Amino acid sequence: MQKESDALLLLVPRHPERFDTVYALAKQHFEKVGLRSQESPGQWSKFDVVIGDSMGEMMHYYQASALAFVGGSLIKRGGHNPIEPALLGKVILVGSSYL
Repeated sequence: MQKESDALLLLVPRHPERFDTVYALAKQHFEKVGLRSQESPGQWSKFDVVIGDSMGEMMHYYQASALAFVGGSLIKRGGHNPIEPALLGKVILVGSSYL
């Protein structure tokens, strides 16, 4: 997989019980995968992907991002709330099932 030199993918599962599964999936597709619980933001640049395995830090993740994909919007679920990234002036991507 080709990687943009300074790009970092932050994946933040909505539910804590998904942290381990998302981490394992990321390890299947990317060489360097870190966990937020084990790496400070100052160390994130050494990873291709960082899994947000913490609660209550979503605004910090949005602040560290150039854009935000609002999950749940690729399936008929309706998507999650885009207000937080919008408040920070982030580019927001949604799928076709966003209500």
